[in-house]
Amino acid sequence: MYTVLVGVEDELWALMDRHNLNKIVEAGPGIEGLDITDELVAMLAQH
Repeated sequence: MYTVLVGVEDELWALMDRHNLNKIVEAGPGIEGLDITDELVAMLAQH
């Protein structure tokens, strides 16, 4: 999953900031550990 996100990391973090998810990622196992990663990627794809 990480390789898919390379190049959109800044956008992903900005998106997660808006949804307050960056704190969850930092406290947890990382982006791969988020159940909603596919959802975030789908949201990014709409931009």
